[in-house]
Amino acid sequence: GTSPLQKFPATDYTINSITWESDNIKDVITSNHFEPSKHNLQYYYEKYLVKIDKKPFYGNYGKIPSHGIASVVVVVDKDTIPIPQTAYNDLFQPEFTYRDESGTIRTRNGVFLSADKKGIYVYMLNNEAVGHYEVTWIIHDKKYVGRVIDSGLLK
Repeated sequence: GTSPLQKFPATDYTINSITWESDNIKDVITSNHFEPSKHNLQYYYEKYLVKIDKKPFYGNYGKIPSHGIASVVVVVDKDTIPIPQTAYNDLFQPEFTYRDESGTIRTRNGVFLSADKKGIYVYMLNNEAVGHYEVTWIIHDKKYVGRVIDSGLLK
């Protein structure tokens, strides 16, 4: 019985970044190349990667990822909302775009605004072949509140 959240369409997206921009909100997520030599990698039976930097991770399950999220930037009314690295440094293989059946490049990701205009929800879906994860970063009253991750969803 509630109204749907207002959704902002992506204004620019590439294989390495995605941007949403409205009158007073701008969100940008970027990725970078993953350099295994700069991380502590832990394996199960010396074959399956299970932890990066002593923490479980999301994306490219069991294998070394090729890229990860470099930054999540949210600007509201010219104020940059600090998003801590811990909110994205365990997320790998981000998928900003895909091709639909007709070959058109699209995105599954979005930015949503609550009815009272105080809540911003930055949503990203990583749709891998083996499994996928989705993450929503939550901003309220120009402050980062946290993130919600759903993972282990198999096709």
